[in-house]
Amino acid sequence: MINNTGLSENKSIIPLSLITVCNIILLLMRNYFVGNENHNFLLWNLFLGIIPFLIVLVIKVCADKLNSLCLFIGWLFWLVFYPNSPYMITDLIHINRLNEFVLYDSIVYFSLAILSAFWGFYSISLLYSIILKKSLSKSLATSTIIVSVILSSFGIYLGRVLRLNSWDIFFSPFMTFTTILTELLQMLENPDIYTMVLLFSFLQATFLFLIKEMKYAK
Repeated sequence: MINNTGLSENKSIIPLSLITVCNIILLLMRNYFVGNENHNFLLWNLFLGIIPFLIVLVIKVCADKLNSLCLFIGWLFWLVFYPNSPYMITDLIHINRLNEFVLYDSIVYFSLAILSAFWGFYSISLLYSIILKKSLSKSLATSTIIVSVILSSFGIYLGRVLRLNSWDIFFSPFMTFTTILTELLQMLENPDIYTMVLLFSFLQATFLFLIKEMKYAK
């Protein structure tokens, strides 16, 4: 089944998994030749970037047994972790241009960041098809994805600038909600929020559009 994001539910997981293994090997080779493991935090970030796909996979398996409320709760749970997927793009700021291995490091960072983002896009593809199947409403499924992209862009801001983690909402809910509410109330005074939300919403929308168009290109 191919949905409007252009990703195949049955075939995309195989190449993504193989590319994931290749990227991990690429990082390990970098560690071996450079002689340090300074960038191993990328492995953890990549794992976090794959979690949204795993969550949606569980939702998909249980979809027939879920009512609208459970599906909504599942979407919220997915949304808490989804920003981790495109978030890895911001890890590019850690590249040290003065390092003699800057070219190799740039390739490793960029490749892992795009890979993480595409795991997230795969989860969006599955989520779209689940909502479409349950509601039979294309407008609802599309609206859900648009809202998810915008909110996840705000989540990227919370993670990169304020250093909040997805699990903070479970272990430190009061602090997390207070921080989010404070940032929302200060949005008019902080253009950085608008900038990051707009840029990452545009970036995600662009990738999703290109995936769709390339899939159906003749």
